[in-house]
Amino acid sequence: MATLGDVIAALRASLERLPFTELADALDAAEEARSLIEQVSAGSGQAEFHRVLDCFSQVISGIDQLQRQLTAIHAGVTGAANRLEGSGRTSEVLKPASPVPSRPQGASLLGKLPEREGGKTSGIWVDESGVEHDLVSGEHDWQQARDVLAELRIGPARGTLWVAAQVEVKLAAALRGLAAKHVTLAVNNEPCNEGRWSCDRLLSRILKPGQTVTIHWPGGEQTYRGKEAQT
Repeated sequence: MATLGDVIAALRASLERLPFTELADALDAAEEARSLIEQVSAGSGQAEFHRVLDCFSQVISGIDQLQRQLTAIHAGVTGAANRLEGSGRTSEVLKPASPVPSRPQGASLLGKLPEREGGKTSGIWVDESGVEHDLVSGEHDWQQARDVLAELRIGPARGTLWVAAQVEVKLAAALRGLAAKHVTLAVNNEPCNEGRWSCDRLLSRILKPGQTVTIHWPGGEQTYRGKEAQT
């Protein structure tokens, strides 16, 4: 088994692989290219040159942002390694972590659901207090999901997007009004994972930043995360 000293060594080794040099070289090349294009296009007034210059400016800005993120990562990992090293327990053998209960919980929930042979999808979701809630697909309780989709401008300007009737979308819409961060859902039908209105595309847009839903179905599971707000 690994010791705390092994972990510290691995952390410090990871710092050496951070691509500071590669990013610096890329930044130099992009700035040089932009400078050359500025010289060539000076006084030309051609829109194409301006578009190319804008592209290089975006690249340079992106590289600069990556460099700041790498610097923050380097500082964080270095601080963690230093704190571990200063603990005086570098020879301590680390015990394996306890298994994550998500998969057994998913199997248990699936066992409570009826086998689906067409028709409506049934589901059970568990909140952070461990309380179970039933869900069924269909139009009988889809108004909240319809309202959320309209608020987020997902779907047609007129009419209702049919996915508002899906269990997964109903739950994601409901979570927007709750403080819950991480919940589990079991359904007796595989979530739609293809097309413009699939769960893969929709749930991350409906969930708030920081919220996750782990969905279990017969034969699989997946965690969906709310997109971080764009700044």
